[in-house]
Formats: sequence, C-alpha cells, structure tokens
Amino acid sequence: MTVPDPEWCVDPHNESYAALDDVAHRGAAISVSVPRFGGGTAEVLCAAVHQWPFARDDDRGLPYLALDADGSGEVTSLHRSAALAFADQLVAHADQLRARCGLLDSAP
Repeated sequence: MTVPDPEWCVDPHNESYAALDDVAHRGAAISVSVPRFGGGTAEVLCAAVHQWPFARDDDRGLPYLALDADGSGEVTSLHRSAALAFADQLVAHADQLRARCGLLDSAP
C-alpha cells in the first residue's frame, strides 16, 4: 500500500508499508544558528512539523510541531494552540534579549 504525502512533507515516500502505523511525515526543519566559543555554530530551537497520520493515540494522528531545544533530540511535541503559545513566548523572549543588548553599550 502507498500513502500520499501532505504538501509540507519533505521526506519522499516511495516505499510501500506493511502497516499504516509505520507511516510518518516530516516537514522542513528550522533553527537558530548561534556562534560557539572557539568558532563554528550550533543550531538551537530546532522545529519541524511531524505527523504519524495513522497513530492510535490521543492526538488522533494530527500534525504537531516537534521541538529540539539544543540538537540533542526532540524534547516535546506541540499541537496548534500550544505551538502558538510557545511562539508568543519566543517573541517575548526576543524582546527581552533585545533590551539586554542595550546594556552592552554602557560603560561601568
């Protein structure tokens, strides 16, 4: 059996599945690059839309935002309302970060 992909899925699915529970969709990941001491960068706040469309758990196979805080692996999955609340927290955090940047110009 083959399963069509949602348009946001970036993993090609040309394989056939023995069981529908094996089907997973993954969207393109986004992240923030931060400089590392000694050079290079680290990717943080990685997020992507994922879906296990035939899952039999409480979310009924709905798409969710998968979050990886520091590159060590997925730490949570957020559905629409929780993902929007998290995005609002990020905006507030960015405002506070920008305010702290103003302190960097002040001399002791």
